[in-house]
Amino acid sequence: MWHWLQSNTAAITAITSLISVMIWLIYAQLLYQNYRRQRRPKMIISQVGERSPKSMCLLSNMSQEALYIESVQIVVTSKQDVFCDNVTDFVDQMEDIEGVRPGNGTCQGPLASGDSLTVGTFSHLIERALTHIQQHPQTSTTREIHSEEIQAITLRIVATYGPEKRPVGAARTFTLDHSHQEGASMAPERVYTAQYNHFYNRRKVARWLRATY
Repeated sequence: MWHWLQSNTAAITAITSLISVMIWLIYAQLLYQNYRRQRRPKMIISQVGERSPKSMCLLSNMSQEALYIESVQIVVTSKQDVFCDNVTDFVDQMEDIEGVRPGNGTCQGPLASGDSLTVGTFSHLIERALTHIQQHPQTSTTREIHSEEIQAITLRIVATYGPEKRPVGAARTFTLDHSHQEGASMAPERVYTAQYNHFYNRRKVARWLRATY
């Protein structure tokens, strides 16, 4: 056995070095993935309170650093139409929201890590979108849309994170059920908020932002 080891010292040394390199590469990959996971921006869109349009919409920054919110949008899906409205500014309903942050009468501005922002009730957001569409019918649809026709809404957030050149985004869809006699019910379509922070879908987020100007 000892003679065999002496005869194959070079091969054993090479194999041992190769195994050590592989272990260090795996360890470095794990460290890098953990670092990216910690540095990756994450926004949460929550429904607070009852499962109805009267519930509050809460935006939370779960990233390691602050986010600068550029735009908050609502996409309304009815039986025949789909349209989008910018709800970043809410000066018209300041009296209905307490402790407005990060700006006065607007969602636009920095949001610290672990902090949250109340946008208002989902019913207010829907009403604002419907009012805007009725005032500017040429931007989406030519017919009047009633709240009873709405089947789903999607909240979209566009934000800037740290030194990133392109904006990042988040979106969450909520479905509405009008079959209840006591009123419409609303619940999230999925249990998580979709994150748009990879390079291949940041172009889509940029298009969201351009559509609001």
